[in-house]
Amino acid sequence: MSGEEGGVRGGSKKGRPFTVVAVGLLVLFLVIAAVPLFFTPVSVPYDFEGEVIFFGEKGHSVFHNEGIEEEVAVKFAAYLKQVGYFSPEYSGIVQIHATDTGYSVYLSYKKRHWGDAEFIEEVQLLAEDLEEIVLEKPVLLIVVDEDEDGVYRKEIR
Repeated sequence: MSGEEGGVRGGSKKGRPFTVVAVGLLVLFLVIAAVPLFFTPVSVPYDFEGEVIFFGEKGHSVFHNEGIEEEVAVKFAAYLKQVGYFSPEYSGIVQIHATDTGYSVYLSYKKRHWGDAEFIEEVQLLAEDLEEIVLEKPVLLIVVDEDEDGVYRKEIR
């Protein structure tokens, strides 16, 4: 019996170095494969900058710079929800920056609408409301869109 035990023990010891090396290589491969996930830069839509607050059920994103108090960003977002810009069907992304004289507001709209007279009139009215009722300072409204070729911006008011 001692011969059988020696054979069994000897056989299991011979397989261990291969198993340890295989498991070690597998772990090394998984670690190397996971590294890019931690160092891949996150793409921000429309090249927006600043801090972001999330608003509403859909988590609408409001990017803002340091010159914007959070209460102003929330007031801005609440207005956009009230007028239907922030829809319950999909999440919206906007940006508001403080300037020396007031605010720059960036709203995403498909580029194909930018030349339409009704669209321009509607966006100008939105800018007037933001300036006179919501933000109570001058507003420069800029529409943005993006595709695989880049980000597009157009000043409306």
